[in-house]
Amino acid sequence: MQKLLSRMAILAIFVMVLINTFAAAYTVPVSDDFGTYQSLAGMTSPLGQVGNALTLSIGTYKTWQGTYFSSFINPLLSPLNVGGMWLLRVEMVIHSLLFFVALIFFLHSFCNLVLAEGKKEPWLYVVALFVFAMTCFGDYREVWFWFNGSCVHSLPLILMLFSLGFTLRAIHSNRISNVILACIFAFGGLGGALVVVAGVCYLLLVLDVYLLLTYKKIPIRQLIISVVYLCFALVNASAPGNFVRHNVIDNTGVHPLNALRGTYQILVTRIETMQHGYAIWVLIICFFVVGLYAKVSDKVNPKAYLVSSFLLFGTPIIAVFPLALGYSSLDLTSRASFSVDLFIYVAVFNIAFVTGVYVDSIRGQVTRKLITTFAVVLAVFSLSTTDYSLGQIRIIRTGYGLATGKYQDYYSDCHELFHRLEKRRGDVVLQPEEMPIAPRYMHEFYITSDAESWENRAIANYFGLDSIRLGTENE
Repeated sequence: MQKLLSRMAILAIFVMVLINTFAAAYTVPVSDDFGTYQSLAGMTSPLGQVGNALTLSIGTYKTWQGTYFSSFINPLLSPLNVGGMWLLRVEMVIHSLLFFVALIFFLHSFCNLVLAEGKKEPWLYVVALFVFAMTCFGDYREVWFWFNGSCVHSLPLILMLFSLGFTLRAIHSNRISNVILACIFAFGGLGGALVVVAGVCYLLLVLDVYLLLTYKKIPIRQLIISVVYLCFALVNASAPGNFVRHNVIDNTGVHPLNALRGTYQILVTRIETMQHGYAIWVLIICFFVVGLYAKVSDKVNPKAYLVSSFLLFGTPIIAVFPLALGYSSLDLTSRASFSVDLFIYVAVFNIAFVTGVYVDSIRGQVTRKLITTFAVVLAVFSLSTTDYSLGQIRIIRTGYGLATGKYQDYYSDCHELFHRLEKRRGDVVLQPEEMPIAPRYMHEFYITSDAESWENRAIANYFGLDSIRLGTENE
């Protein structure tokens, strides 16, 4: 039975990753992708593309935001500046695969730390459930199908998952390479969006608390990593561009109390969405069952682990606060929700796992099968109380879209439209019926009705047009 479940978990992981990655191959350039091309126009650095990317990164750091790594890697690897749409497809496929590799590496490192020797099977179930959560629930179109969004949000998160994985491995290992790699990956990851920076720094703080409670001190290896995290995070957070951008958005000043209220409202809205639209309780119960059958390592300090598990609930709060403070808005973009959702999952799924472990330790004469049966009934009941159905599972809808050719047709339509625009000159007006219709969950190529909007000007610049805009029905 154990082998069958393990094989089913591996198969599920493979299918979900395959569908998500295959769909990412049909990404087309959108908005900021053209803006990056326009920003690099006219740059003639002696170092070529690297020098241009560095110049743009420094300018962004001074005038817009502190994403020193993302604002460098974005123009450096910008497909519109280097290889065109074929390179965009390659990069988005690699990006999708890298995320799942990083997630699996992080979860494997965590399970190696927590689970007993010879009892590592549950890690496959943990990975399968996390991959399910990240591919089947949220609408993360600005991550999976947008190059710019992936550079600023998910690529830093990928690097930080690797960094945290090596950090976890350094706890019981004397290999200095774990510390070095954790710091190298942190350099890139902490140069991304502040939602990622704040969240992962808090995760490391929780780990430091666990170590302090367990060993009465923080080992020197972990202390080095913590100092590196703090330094890179400060470089990002203290960027002049962060304050310039905030002043553009809200010139009345910085309002921490309003940001706290905004953080609360954003998270309440997000959790309500998960409860009613994601069937998250089913996954929580699954993690409880995994904990019920798992064997925790004797090296784990139970009290320290329990305290740390409750502290993890602060991760999404810390992650969302910079957004509420910097943007003075209650809107959570799909690219930001990608990281926030992952932080929520880490906290909620971990406490469900811990609860399962605890229930198993006190169950007395009650058998695991009886508890598992009750959990399954509870899961079915919780599913019946939500608005969620199998037809809403994103990965199933994506697979259906691929099977019926919707993603392929959309990519082909965009390619044909771009080819026509390359041949046009002067002022171009596109009618609504000329715009390709994207499948659900795909980040859609768009133009606005205002020829002077920054998106339209960037698109016009790329295709060599005087202007471009979307026409109205009366034109």
